[in-house]
Amino acid sequence: MNALLIITLGLAFLYGILMLSYSYGWRRLKTFNPAAHAYTFSTKVSVIIPARDEEKNLPPLLEALQQQSYPANLFEVIVVDDFSEDGTPDVVKYFPATNVRLIRMSDHISKTQRLNSYKKKAIELGIVNYLWPCFTVILAILINGQRASAWVVPGIALSLCGIVWVVGGDGGISWDRLVANISSNPLSYGLAFSGAIIWAVYCNVTKRYADGKNGVALFFMLTAIVLWIKYGMSAEPALAFGGGATLELCVTAGAMAAGYALWNLGILNGNLTLLATASYFTPVLSTFFAATWLSTRLTLTFWQGVAMVTAGSLICWAATRGRSARGS
Repeated sequence: MNALLIITLGLAFLYGILMLSYSYGWRRLKTFNPAAHAYTFSTKVSVIIPARDEEKNLPPLLEALQQQSYPANLFEVIVVDDFSEDGTPDVVKYFPATNVRLIRMSDHISKTQRLNSYKKKAIELGIVNYLWPCFTVILAILINGQRASAWVVPGIALSLCGIVWVVGGDGGISWDRLVANISSNPLSYGLAFSGAIIWAVYCNVTKRYADGKNGVALFFMLTAIVLWIKYGMSAEPALAFGGGATLELCVTAGAMAAGYALWNLGILNGNLTLLATASYFTPVLSTFFAATWLSTRLTLTFWQGVAMVTAGSLICWAATRGRSARGS
């Protein structure tokens, strides 16, 4: 059994153990019964429920909240309606309780503003993930002994500045705005950044230890199995596939499968730094297709950040061009 297969099996096993341990721990949580304790309640509590098209699920939830032993005069239930297209607002409006109130997002922002904000955040996360070419060059130096000139340092710095510029939003770099964007969804931004590092590690480790063997198919199958098990153990509703969604899913899956398969063949049998060079233009192409697909207008600041990421990655490649790895 080669090293790549061992690494693939190990990562998939650890991920499965992590998901199962989360589920097991959640099921072992004990139910708190305040009636068994002599408490004098005085703290006011607000229960905030974000909801979109939850006409069927809201009534039992609101009724369950009213059955709590906590004094009704000390807690309120606030339902934030996220542009529902069913009777969700009416359920809250006519619910027979004085401590339940409704806040409509449509009273504060337009639907177009909300969608554009979500779309821009999705594209920003993609750009953060495209730090991986620079990380690939760095790890090629550290792991595979790739030689590089001093130009690799400004190249990496320029790419990082580009990411900060993009995530900072309109107006360029603003640390307050940057922190606000990341704080609004730290998990997504953290996963995008971690994905860039993990992919760079994978490329270099595969190049060094795979010995021509390909473990991508096995890894994807094991990952899919773990995710389906996690979904089966969760309380998520049943999946519903329409014609358009199914077509998009098939096209996306085919593109991802072909991309990963061809990329893995490239890093196994080709020049890793040359592949990274071709990928340096990925942020530009990806941003263009994402903006077109999501019908989103991107600002000049955004494109400036994309240009900085691409230029920094090209400088990193130029710093390693024509310099063979140590020991080769």
